Amino acid sequence: MDSNQENVIVEDTIFFESNAELFELNRIVEESLEETRGIRRSCPEGQEESVSKKQRIEPPKKYDPIRLLLRTGETIYFQEGEPTNILLTPELEPNIVIRKVISKVPKEISKRLDFLFKFVNKVPSYLLEEDDDTEQNYDILRDQVLTAYMKEYKLRFIFRKALHRWRIHKMNKNSEQEVDPITLCEPEKPVVLYDWNNKKKFVFEASTLALMIESNLMYQERGFAMPIQPKSPANNVEFSYSQLISIYYQLKSHGELIWALPTFRHCNFNKKKWYKYHKSAITVSAIKTSITLLDSYDAIELLSDFIFSRMDQLRFQVSRFVSESYLAGMRSVPRHWYLEKWKYLAMIHFEGEHFDEDRTQYINACSFKLFRKQTQFFNELRALNIIR
Repeated sequence: MDSNQENVIVEDTIFFESNAELFELNRIVEESLEETRGIRRSCPEGQEESVSKKQRIEPPKKYDPIRLLLRTGETIYFQEGEPTNILLTPELEPNIVIRKVISKVPKEISKRLDFLFKFVNKVPSYLLEEDDDTEQNYDILRDQVLTAYMKEYKLRFIFRKALHRWRIHKMNKNSEQEVDPITLCEPEKPVVLYDWNNKKKFVFEASTLALMIESNLMYQERGFAMPIQPKSPANNVEFSYSQLISIYYQLKSHGELIWALPTFRHCNFNKKKWYKYHKSAITVSAIKTSITLLDSYDAIELLSDFIFSRMDQLRFQVSRFVSESYLAGMRSVPRHWYLEKWKYLAMIHFEGEHFDEDRTQYINACSFKLFRKQTQFFNELRALNIIR
């Protein structure tokens, strides 16, 4: 490598052995700028002055650091030119080194604090010499970085707030008739949500939205709990984290909170964590809902298996006519008083199995009394032309 290439590389990758050199270099650059403003250099002997007026009044280029070496041993690398990802301008923060340091602040809170800690923490004393003023310079750098950081994020907060209000204003202005997409009526207790991605405004009725969220979280299939993340009834898209927080506080203000949403809020809207903490409650609720409604073949099969198992234990004959009569009654009159009593015993049985409690004696005693009324149940089914 020749000397010219070596000089180019050294100029492109400026390396600071200490912060003292960095501040000393800044001081020299500022003094040279002051000299160029007040003193005009003369040409060397034997050369004519060929510098134009434009070149004469043009100030020298400002110092642009490429990397900064801290006394802790870490090196911070910068890109050439003015940083474009910050709001601080040269008028607000004249020191380009500070502006470039602020441009390297990470977005994540934890990483951001670790980055700033490099400047907050003082240099250990055993790394400093007695006549070294690095500690004083480091304090100056620390104060400038923290001051610029606070100024940058105050500006970001102000601009974000202004942008937030402007977007809401635009969505309110472009919104259509405000009706609840579930009831298709104007809501009495409105819950207002904004979709930032699609730039739309949605209005829901508080009671219907609370019931919908409850039904999604308590969703069950075949008697097994299968929670579903709450979705918007307007576009069937899952609510975002910020939307769920807004829904929670709006429902709370309207007094429409139901059990599922407050417990979901305590788990920070994490469905897996919520299911883990409330698995027993939602499992028993799923079984109870399935047996009570008898709105599916699986629910009918769940209740019929329980009834026929009681017959086997109590040694009652299970013929084809008996099994078909029970199934026909469950399909046609699921709210019959005789079936309601069996639903009650079935729930006691499944709760006992879930919580590992033996309730066989009580269930068998009640089942024996019910089987004595089985003939009455069949006669009522014949009267309704359900069986022959």
